[in-house]
Amino acid sequence: MHRIEELKKRFEKELSKTKMGASLDELSEDFAVVSAPVTPDMLIVEGIVQGGIITTIVDFAGVYAAMTRISSGHTPAAHIAIDFVRPIKFGEIIKAVANVTIIETRSSLWVDVIVYGNSDIKNDKIRAHAKIHFTKPKPIAAKL
Repeated sequence: MHRIEELKKRFEKELSKTKMGASLDELSEDFAVVSAPVTPDMLIVEGIVQGGIITTIVDFAGVYAAMTRISSGHTPAAHIAIDFVRPIKFGEIIKAVANVTIIETRSSLWVDVIVYGNSDIKNDKIRAHAKIHFTKPKPIAAKL
């Protein structure tokens, strides 16, 4: 099975994405888009989306973009740095757009993720920006 198709099927099995209503809108080599509609249970008292919710959507987009770079397995996040630029509110859609950057080593790779709301992509209104460092799975040594 082609890696992209395998990852799309894998995403459908993610339990937390189901609870958040997240969808994998696009997936291609080095690229992923994950979105989720904002629901009342995602909000803090001030009526904006809690940062951890946004970070979860960012992580989903980032890890699926990163996993297109490896032939099998999972690339766990080692570090996530996220800047929240503008709030996201009820009724909007969180849209995380992930691109694998050119920084890659034998054991790590980095993904850049931009978060938008609703139609922000058209007018380039960034809601959050993240850099994620992922570790690659270690090759399994051949058994003699």
